[in-house]
Amino acid sequence: MITKSKKSFSAGTLFLLLAVSLALAMLPRAAFAASAFTDVNDDYWGLENIEKAREAGIIEGYEQPDGTWLFRPENHVTKQECITMLYRSLKLHLGEDQSLELQEKHKETLDASNIADWAREYVAYFLEQGWAAASDFEESAGERSGGFMYARRELIARWTAESMGYDIPAVFEQVYKDHLEISAENAGYVHALYREGIMEGSSGAFHPQSNVKRAEMAAVCTRVLGLEAREKHNQKALMWYGTLDAASGDAAQSHGDFKLKLQTGSKTVSLHMNKDAVIVCDGKAVSAAQLMELEGKTVTVSCYAGGENSLSLQTAPRVMSGNLVSDQELSGGYLLTMRMEDGSLVNYITNSDSKLPRRMVAGRDYVYIADGLTILELQ
Repeated sequence: MITKSKKSFSAGTLFLLLAVSLALAMLPRAAFAASAFTDVNDDYWGLENIEKAREAGIIEGYEQPDGTWLFRPENHVTKQECITMLYRSLKLHLGEDQSLELQEKHKETLDASNIADWAREYVAYFLEQGWAAASDFEESAGERSGGFMYARRELIARWTAESMGYDIPAVFEQVYKDHLEISAENAGYVHALYREGIMEGSSGAFHPQSNVKRAEMAAVCTRVLGLEAREKHNQKALMWYGTLDAASGDAAQSHGDFKLKLQTGSKTVSLHMNKDAVIVCDGKAVSAAQLMELEGKTVTVSCYAGGENSLSLQTAPRVMSGNLVSDQELSGGYLLTMRMEDGSLVNYITNSDSKLPRRMVAGRDYVYIADGLTILELQ
């Protein structure tokens, strides 16, 4: 006869098991997020991003002879490594035939840019999409050149924003104290990633010319990983209200900056205006030079972030008239494009507080009251 044995525990054993269970329960959650890399401490700021990027196959470490792995979080990342990581973060997959076709198509640029064999597929794809350009790889220093050059933070901002399909609004706030160090052509991309919470600075600065570190790139990639690539995430109204103080100085002018001094407190907000933006003041098209005439006046500056390169300035809410060119339904309102008497096109938005007719008809003239970008009433 087979008998089932029963395990018995002494009081001392039970006490030990209870003590161990209680100790485990009291451990901080971070203790279970131990790094797979021996050079990344459990209290390192980028641990979570590094582990997510590793698990997603975005970024790898360096295997050591003893079987352990190093991540080297403070090391700089090359341009071709950055594009490879972004490609993986966007979950892009090409068939072998497509990959070879693109590599052959861009062979001249890939060769001239010193792109390694393992990265040619990814760089070729970015070149094909227009997210990266041959000029991005023309830099060289010492023994490094092309794809082996380290990537600067503002370049990563552009590549990321382009691949995510973010629109650059006609005017946006300069949130970093070193914004004049950001190249004018990349300023909008830096702001887009700030607005979307993908890239941040430190101590109020962005450090645009600094090389990207592996830990920083892991953070960018894991944030991109949580978003749906190439979708419009930033279609919304941007608005500022205060006293206009036109900027002076060659550096500021080259960036198209002008300052908006807020009435509340002593805070000064610096706005960047795209050099080719369409400027409309009180319903009439004006030039950038004419902004100087508004110095010292209280204005509402606004634009719509959604592919529209126009901004509106109003000195006060006012009654205007225009022809409705089109209306686009938004979440909680509409984007209305109006043709003014001088032929200029102005974009306005409506919200739940706007008084609108039951039916809006394109091609019809309307009288409306607007405050900056927002239509208060349309008749």
